[in-house]
Amino acid sequence: NFLIPIVLYVPTPQITTTSKQRLARELHKIGDVPKSPVPILAALVPSVGTLSFAVHNRPPFAGVPLKTQAILLHLVKNGQSDRQSTRSNAGVKRLKVQTFRDGVELMVQFMLPKNSKITAGKTWPRSAGARNPREFRVYRWNPDDASNPRMDTYFVDLDDCAAMVLDALIWIKNVIDPTLTFRRSCREGICGSCSMNIDGTNTLACTMATDKIKGVVQVYPLPHLPVIKDLVPDLSHFYAQYASIEPWLKTVTPTPEKEWKQTPADRAKVDGLYECILCACCSTGCPSYWWTSERFLGPAVLLQAQRWIMDSRDEASGERLDNLEDPFRLYRCHTIMNCAKACPKGLNPAKAIAEIKKMLVERQM
Repeated sequence: NFLIPIVLYVPTPQITTTSKQRLARELHKIGDVPKSPVPILAALVPSVGTLSFAVHNRPPFAGVPLKTQAILLHLVKNGQSDRQSTRSNAGVKRLKVQTFRDGVELMVQFMLPKNSKITAGKTWPRSAGARNPREFRVYRWNPDDASNPRMDTYFVDLDDCAAMVLDALIWIKNVIDPTLTFRRSCREGICGSCSMNIDGTNTLACTMATDKIKGVVQVYPLPHLPVIKDLVPDLSHFYAQYASIEPWLKTVTPTPEKEWKQTPADRAKVDGLYECILCACCSTGCPSYWWTSERFLGPAVLLQAQRWIMDSRDEASGERLDNLEDPFRLYRCHTIMNCAKACPKGLNPAKAIAEIKKMLVERQM
């Protein structure tokens, strides 16, 4: 599922009520949207997931972040289109235009960085004597050349390697292609290093069993992050956001000679929070984070923030809440719940975020 901003460019003085009503009917063909086309704030379209809508009486895309895809609906009179130029750092490529009745024009535009289209890669030969081959298609990209990303095909002998997807990737690297690049460390679902998108789901390669996947095993890096090489995403921004919440005990009382004491009941308050391994599966699966990651902290970091707010040994809960009370840092969460579904540790970041919002309301009452 993708979060796709839909922008309505409505030159109000020139548009008839009839045209607006017909536009509303066209939108209803796409999915479940409000009956009134102006203003449309948000709607859920089952075929593609969550959509964001905005209405502007000025040129298209004004104030609307563009990153991956955008559908631009132009409402024009008598089929005349006021096609104003749009620019972004990534560039805009117009792919298709379809004109409806009464001048309702649907223009589909995709924001694709240069050399971003994934192409078919190399199909490596099967290993001689393989008894139980399984097809793997793995995302490959090398920053040292100007070629597009590609999907290489490998055949892994499952009788010659262990059960997890990470084991298969290690087998590919050791037996077939030593240039394949990925992160891994503990192989026990503790460090979070091997997080990647496997069979369309963000998860840990070391805990995803190959036999749970039907058909071809497709492996990509975590989505919506810059790629350093192959399956290695750049997590610099993610870790910088984590550092911004100051994830350590902050106290004003003198440090005790031994340890900070905590009752079992207080210790239980951080259950479901401290287990986070910062694998970024939840944040990179969150549509809100895809579109506002520059300012929205994302589910993983906010869950960690809640972990320190709830810790009875910490004495800076008010300061931490002040740091989060921001329209973007916290309130871009719209409870889509992709984070809870993606978490390989079974945690619920959406619940932690809701608790932070609740605490902010309660302290004002």
